[in-house]
Amino acid sequence: MGPPAAMTPESEAAELAWLDRAHQRLGRPLRVLHIGNIANNAFNNARIQRSHRIEADVLCADNYHIMATPEWEEAQFDAAPEDAFFPDWSTINLHGYQRPRWFAAAPLQDACRYLEARAGGTATEADRLWHRMEHERHVRCSKSQIAKLGLLRRKIGWKLRHEQQELINNLGILADRHERAASAIGARSRADLIALWQSRHNKKPFPALATDLDRYWQQYKSIHRLLGHYDIIQGYAQDGIWALLAGKPYAAYEHGTLRQLPFEDNVVGRIVAMVYGLADRVFVTNIDCLASADRLDLDTSRVTPLPHAFDDAKLRQFRADNCALVPACGPLRLFMPARQDWQDGDPNLAKGNDLFFRACSLLVKGGTPLSITAVNWGRDLEASKALIDELGLTNQVTWVGPMQKTELWHAYLTHHAVIDQFRLAAFGGVTFEALALGRRVITALDETAALRFFGEAPPLFAANETRTIAAALAKIAADPDDTALMGAKAAIWIERHHSARRVTALQAAAYRKMLDDTSHPV
Repeated sequence: MGPPAAMTPESEAAELAWLDRAHQRLGRPLRVLHIGNIANNAFNNARIQRSHRIEADVLCADNYHIMATPEWEEAQFDAAPEDAFFPDWSTINLHGYQRPRWFAAAPLQDACRYLEARAGGTATEADRLWHRMEHERHVRCSKSQIAKLGLLRRKIGWKLRHEQQELINNLGILADRHERAASAIGARSRADLIALWQSRHNKKPFPALATDLDRYWQQYKSIHRLLGHYDIIQGYAQDGIWALLAGKPYAAYEHGTLRQLPFEDNVVGRIVAMVYGLADRVFVTNIDCLASADRLDLDTSRVTPLPHAFDDAKLRQFRADNCALVPACGPLRLFMPARQDWQDGDPNLAKGNDLFFRACSLLVKGGTPLSITAVNWGRDLEASKALIDELGLTNQVTWVGPMQKTELWHAYLTHHAVIDQFRLAAFGGVTFEALALGRRVITALDETAALRFFGEAPPLFAANETRTIAAALAKIAADPDDTALMGAKAAIWIERHHSARRVTALQAAAYRKMLDDTSHPV
């Protein structure tokens, strides 16, 4: 598969110019619906796309987690809501921030009705449904006793209906009924999907059972009309299934989804294998997941290695506005924002924090003074503190609470190095934000895979064991002022290979090919 490096500045400009031509031909901007919003990936993508002439909306159904909210990403607040899964933002001073109306978070039916009215209805109807949707969110997230009672009643009703459905479904009755009902309004049947699968994957068995698809057929009536208002559907994790059932072009966006899920013999695993196996385009955002795409035998012409979406311009501006922020003189200052999670070795969660603490112990014993600032969170927080005591590092470690973005960036700039994770040979938000701010980073990285993904490996200290972490720390300690310009090179690398402009251009290129492959090229 062609890495993003194959996109030159000239081809990048050409793909962005295509968006202008599409606007002219359609008489409106290209319309993209992002479905699903784990870790705000859809929100960040849509926000960036909107700054590049794409009319992007987000459907965030039944997900209220704090890290799937616009407020977490954009608002300024003094203290975050207590409940991360159902944050009550109405109790927090957001200093005037209002969530954008292109972002719909509600039960699936309510969110679809709102976005449909926004795309094709009247402004009055859209406004009415917006307020209804926001009220529903408030009820679900409110900590008031009255709201809790109403929500409890609804949850009991949902649970009883779900259990009843499960019982009938286990008898093999409901799936067929829902498939016939969905087919009546245009949804693909399992036979249709099997035929499409066989045309793409030859003799490889179709992964999904009829009962796996049942709940999607059941809910299809809530979403099918909405999909018709958009040129492109982009589904995150398994949410591309809605466009697949509707027979519309769709891109399947991976954010760790391909690491293990499609190889697990359960409902989610089978659905993920089907959705990515039948996608018109697959965006792989994690370096290590390119190997999973190969293992799934995805058509390489349909796979685009895509950097995570983030606003690099905002970080460049923050760095310029805060150029006086530098590490204080004295001991080597190390900042570890990563979650404390290392005991069970789960590849999707583990950070390998213990390896870093052991490496620091080696440096201290060798006579290198250092201080560590670590964020006070994670499943293995107490185990980390016990290990720190055992290693004699208690006086070197300062624990701080979870930070908002600007606080986090301030910490990046005032430490000599940012410490990420040492278990996955890939990187996410901590690393690319630190690099954008011109900071030195120590993290695990498969440099060969990074070369394949980006065309040029990022300038950072790659390490995944105590010895190599200690060696990286020693190099940074020997050059506290970064005379080697590692940080400056990192910022340049982000601008060339990981910018919002590059991310948008890569997606635009994929969208153009998707539309060219249909009977309605733009």
